[in-house]
Amino acid sequence: MPIKRTRFPLSDTGTFGDTGFLNGELAQVRWVPTTDTGHTLTLTVMPSEGDTGHGFNVLVSDSGFQSDQWTSHPRAKVVDVNQAQDTGMVPYVAAGDKLRVKIVSTGTGTTSGTLYVYAKD
Repeated sequence: MPIKRTRFPLSDTGTFGDTGFLNGELAQVRWVPTTDTGHTLTLTVMPSEGDTGHGFNVLVSDSGFQSDQWTSHPRAKVVDVNQAQDTGMVPYVAAGDKLRVKIVSTGTGTTSGTLYVYAKD
């Protein structure tokens, strides 16, 4: 199963967004910072044709990126049809959908570094 990597070089003092594409199973997200002094991160899969409309968040960091490297393996909670019973966690899957990265400043700080997104075909 080949793995594809998408790089998002991020550097901003306010709000910043970038898009890429996701095809297959979202395997891993890796943050490699240069500096970070307070931004939040949202990673969203956008299955509609445009970059607006419905989408679903696969990773949200309310506490900023942090100044240390980190790795995440985002998973979706699975429930039964009545949403009554938790049946486990599965990887997010996409079929050539847009992947939106958005950072928002939580103060006057600066964030710079690279976010790597890995997907399995």
